Amino acid sequence: MSAKAKKDTEYLFLTAMLRARETKLLSQSQLARIIDSPSLEDAASVLADCGYDRPSPLTSEALEHALEKRREELFGELAGLAPEPAVVDFFRLRYDYHNARVLLRLGGNAPDDMLSGAGRVAAARFRDCAARGEYSSLPAELARAFGAAVEILSRTGDAQLADMELDRAWFSELEQYARLAKSDFLAGYVRVFADCANLRAAVRAVRMGKDPAFISETFVPGGELDLQRLVAAALGERPFSEVLPASLRDVGEIAGQAAAGGSLAALDAACDRASDGYLASAGRVSFGVEPLISYICAVESEIKTLRRAVSGRIAGLSAEQIRERLWQ
Repeated sequence: MSAKAKKDTEYLFLTAMLRARETKLLSQSQLARIIDSPSLEDAASVLADCGYDRPSPLTSEALEHALEKRREELFGELAGLAPEPAVVDFFRLRYDYHNARVLLRLGGNAPDDMLSGAGRVAAARFRDCAARGEYSSLPAELARAFGAAVEILSRTGDAQLADMELDRAWFSELEQYARLAKSDFLAGYVRVFADCANLRAAVRAVRMGKDPAFISETFVPGGELDLQRLVAAALGERPFSEVLPASLRDVGEIAGQAAAGGSLAALDAACDRASDGYLASAGRVSFGVEPLISYICAVESEIKTLRRAVSGRIAGLSAEQIRERLWQ
């Protein structure tokens, strides 16, 4: 059997397994049971039905622990099953760089509940590296970026500049892992995601009164946008409709309003819809890497929904208030 045929067979079996598991993800009826259940114990029972640890008592801390454990187990299992493990690592990068931001500020004092175990690097090992100031055991680009961010923060005291260094490294690694995964789909997602990030950064920088040189420093690699034209649009010198690619055309009007003093939250939501909508299109592909991507995104979406719904119950919100939160 050729290498390609072997990989195709592996994807076939993996896809069949994931399609079966999709039927066990959070359903609308289960979500309604959480929202309308008479007690937190009943809400915890639904979590257990969906494959999560059953917190008892159900507190905010216990909820986060159950959700994080589910994500860790997901990535750990799929990394061993995926014909291209780089696909799974592509999504784990988010949590490595989340941990980097926490450790940048808190170092070895970062508490466990602020760190994620879903990255490529075990949280405890990353924290030990940060505490010792020795990063050689981390993946190369993460080690370089974290060391640079620590130096920037030490030299300037500006956490935003340090975070920008980490953001650029994160997007650079996203590009790298899309190539390692040999996935045109993931490469396309990086372009959309980077364009969204750069659009948000440009609008926010203009709102803060920053000059074009600073705005350019905020940009991450990987997008399709002409960055000079984007800066001009953010400064009001040309309409966003002339600048944005087809994937973001629906965001143009909202971006213009935000740059002129309108809602930044509306811009964030529009960008999230664009990038999430791209990922959701993986569900329309029945074979190959896309079903794996679709399943990872479905579990991440489930975790986000459960966090909003169950934390709303813990906070004592009404069913109507919780449903409003879910639609935000």
